[in-house]
Amino acid sequence: MRKLEFNIIESINIEILVLKKKWLISGVYRPQTIDENTFNENFIKTCDQITTAYDNFMFISELNYDMLVSDKSTPLQNVCDIFDLTNLVKSPTCYTKNLNPSLNDVILTNKPNNCMNVTHFNCGICDVHPLIAVQMKGSIIERKNVLKI
Repeated sequence: MRKLEFNIIESINIEILVLKKKWLISGVYRPQTIDENTFNENFIKTCDQITTAYDNFMFISELNYDMLVSDKSTPLQNVCDIFDLTNLVKSPTCYTKNLNPSLNDVILTNKPNNCMNVTHFNCGICDVHPLIAVQMKGSIIERKNVLKI
């Protein structure tokens, strides 16, 4: 899915099928060195392309905007408003020493009702950020004609 990856922001995309619904899942990282205007232009342009190709999409991202502080998250909030994206992560995800906890890691989707069990947990890889995770709603079709041996 390289054609739908961001140009300036680090990203990787995969397409999955859940209950006959095609999803684009994008892992995105925005270094703090990318300014707000460049971020907005690139994110909006890429989201325009994604929305024409997919009805269902999700960004699992560290975008370095503190979503707990409205003044610090305005560029990302604007993008969320434009594309009707919901951030599923509600509690702090960044615990830097001597600073207040912040919410820099987000799971943004246009289909929040298809997701559940959002969590984050420390896995020991990073001393500042836990991993974030979400479960997508789905079902398993029971097979009736299974050969028993």
